[in-house]
Amino acid sequence: MEYIEKVMAERKIGNFADALRFIIADHKKSENELRAIFRSIEKNQDVLLDVANTFLIHYNLEVCQPVQLRESPVIKKSKEYRKVRMDHLKQKKDWKNRREN
Repeated sequence: MEYIEKVMAERKIGNFADALRFIIADHKKSENELRAIFRSIEKNQDVLLDVANTFLIHYNLEVCQPVQLRESPVIKKSKEYRKVRMDHLKQKKDWKNRREN
């Protein structure tokens, strides 16, 4: 009830039914956006698996070692770059939130 009343106030919606319709439509929109994101992730994952498979075939490699046992320098560096990037994005978000508040 509190959430519905909050939506009514924020969106200046006059009645309960319209607020519920808005919430349901917004939920469906978010759900569709999440589906699109997951489809994109799956597509990228398939491409990465194809690339890895191409390398394995090209170099005639038949043994795959888990990253936990033997992490390549490329993976290590990639994790470092990702951490720096994520930290930077978090910092930008924090700055934005501070300015808005």
